[in-house]
Amino acid sequence: MRKSHSLIVTFLFSFICLITKGQTITSVTTNATNYCGGNTMTVNIVRSANFGGGNIFTVQLSSPTGSFASPLVLGALTSTNANSINVVIPSGITAGTAYRVRVQTSNPSTTSPINASNITLNPTIAPTVSITASASGTICPSTPVTFTASASGTGSAPTYQWRVNGANVGTNSTSFTSSTLSNGNTVQCMLTSNAVCASATSASSNTITMSIGDAIAPTITCPGVQNIDMNSSCSATMPDYRNLVTASDNCTASGAIIISQNPSPGSTISGNGLQAVTITATDVAGNSSNCTFNINKRDVTAPTINCPSNITVNADPGTCGAVVNYNITGSDNCMSGVCAGGAIAGYTYIGSWNNHTYYRSNAAMLWPAANTAAQALGGHMATITSAAENAFLAGSGQCWIGLTDEATEGTWL
Repeated sequence: MRKSHSLIVTFLFSFICLITKGQTITSVTTNATNYCGGNTMTVNIVRSANFGGGNIFTVQLSSPTGSFASPLVLGALTSTNANSINVVIPSGITAGTAYRVRVQTSNPSTTSPINASNITLNPTIAPTVSITASASGTICPSTPVTFTASASGTGSAPTYQWRVNGANVGTNSTSFTSSTLSNGNTVQCMLTSNAVCASATSASSNTITMSIGDAIAPTITCPGVQNIDMNSSCSATMPDYRNLVTASDNCTASGAIIISQNPSPGSTISGNGLQAVTITATDVAGNSSNCTFNINKRDVTAPTINCPSNITVNADPGTCGAVVNYNITGSDNCMSGVCAGGAIAGYTYIGSWNNHTYYRSNAAMLWPAANTAAQALGGHMATITSAAENAFLAGSGQCWIGLTDEATEGTWL
């Protein structure tokens, strides 16, 4: 009997030990409490015993506030006796400071306690920077241009390094201004970030290539007709008309625009009538434009006439009269002969008729301008008073005459 009693006691002891041998994870810890997206987290586990064959350890991550209502699976490991599991934090994880982890098993199915400490996670940040310029297209030399940087993933204390043609310029600022750039210069900005979890510490901006120059000619305005009186030799000194023009330029200051005149001031001009004067404005880039106006060279010296002495002749026999022949000579400072018609610039000499000299303008113009030009030359528009005069001028083509119906259509005055 004693031997049998001993066997029963041994059996009961073995049964009790089998029931108390359940596989569980008693604690979970991590190798750090701060991680960036893409970092590896080591989850350390303490097991009560080895797990069954084919067991899978699954690491779960809570919400940023520590809730496991919808946990995120970070990784899994098939093992019966693992002491740690390495998992990777997603690069785009939502930033948070109260994350927790736990581990679930499959054989048997258990869930570990939650780790004891809050975990801080931050997503991976890629620093970026781009720049813009305050002026675009081709700009004038010496024009101040401001470049502005727009950046992300900078951190709390970023640094900015501006570069022109690869050389460092400017200061640690989000903007850079220069008025000394040359055509073809390149401008770029380098960002150094101190952001937590930055994927790189620096980033380069886009490159802006400057187009600097001046291909636009100045604008210039000339005065109207200017009068100049010719001397007794029918000549005069060309005045300086440059101060009568106005000129401006997109890049060159008005005082730096070079103004030239042709014919040049101080040169000798001769003859009478209209003469063109050209004024040219040239900027510092060599672009130029010009305008032209006329000067009216006025003959203010009266012609001289030489009459013969008194002539006495006898009447012809049987008549009470006689034919008397005599010569009258004359001269003028600006014409070769009073009756022959001198040259007038801008006009074509037609001829003389009934003691009048006729000219036709070479350029077409409106009646008011034609009338003003004729008076400025000391003449007047032709007034046809006879059929003979009309026949004389018939071959001159279409021309204005001294009558106009501008006031009332069909009424010529």
